[in-house]
Amino acid sequence: MNGVLYGVTYAGGVNDHRRGGWGTIFSFDPAAGTENVVHRFHASGSGSGALPYQTLLYTNKMLYGAAECAHSCPEGLDFRLDPSSGEYMATAKFAISRYSGAGGMVASHGSIWGTDLGGIHQTGSIFQLDREGHRTALYSFAPRGDDEIPDIPVSAPLPMGNGFYGTTRRGGRRNGGALYVFDPGTGGGFAEEYAFYPGSDGYSPSGDLARVDTTLYVTMERCVAECSGTVFSYDLATLDHFVLYRFTGGLDGGFPANGVTVLKGKLYGTTKYGGRNNAGVIFEIDPKSGQERVLHSFASDGGPSGSVLPQGLIAVNDTLYGVTYGGGKNSKFGGKGVIFSYSP
Repeated sequence: MNGVLYGVTYAGGVNDHRRGGWGTIFSFDPAAGTENVVHRFHASGSGSGALPYQTLLYTNKMLYGAAECAHSCPEGLDFRLDPSSGEYMATAKFAISRYSGAGGMVASHGSIWGTDLGGIHQTGSIFQLDREGHRTALYSFAPRGDDEIPDIPVSAPLPMGNGFYGTTRRGGRRNGGALYVFDPGTGGGFAEEYAFYPGSDGYSPSGDLARVDTTLYVTMERCVAECSGTVFSYDLATLDHFVLYRFTGGLDGGFPANGVTVLKGKLYGTTKYGGRNNAGVIFEIDPKSGQERVLHSFASDGGPSGSVLPQGLIAVNDTLYGVTYGGGKNSKFGGKGVIFSYSP
């Protein structure tokens, strides 16, 4: 938004939580290199939410996100924030089984659409928000124990045509996760587009889908053997599908957990492990050749460039931005993470 980036922290901001804080919404100006806290969460019983856990969505001049209700309720909570005034509002509560691991939200067709780990069976749902943040549940994923039906959504809905595509961490005909399509215009039509083969494709999809024309790219966090995750390609027009790259878990990285970002015809992402320090890498993959190149290895000791499970990347003006869970200038005190940039 106007050259400024926004994000959330799951802790910090004080207001107690054993002095670790209940989380914040922050802004970061890349040009100035300055960070500011826009909102501090708390758990005073007011129902305003705490411990935000989803990536923010900016649309209609508002930021939208989700948080836990902490002590005030046992569910999740949608919120919105006006970045121009700093005004914060909790908009809706919803039942949810756990907070991390479920996709996020996207603006399309005049509404906001998202996935979470709620729903009738507490295995995930697809929902719609209006501009005021009021929530409508559209689809509940399958109950636990039915391995052949997709559940546990991990990607935000990806708009294509009149519908949305997404991935689930498990379930599907081969119980390795699935690519699905959802059409809200057909009374909530849900269909499995492709079921991943754990043995050849990898399994446990992670992060958001990336799209180039009719081709979707998915990161698989795990493999059955001799592999530490994959980047998988699926063409919606031709139905061609194949593993674009297999990680070894060595210097090339291992366990990609955050999807890939498309920039100038290349795919960029991060891994949890591998690299020179076995602390994860930033990687680049050429979708035409399938060749991978490591751009940066994170530090295992929480160095100033950050370390510990780097998150996914976003592209802004041909520059990649991301965050880490640990490291930074305060690394000798444990390090609470950094915001980093990389220009390919």
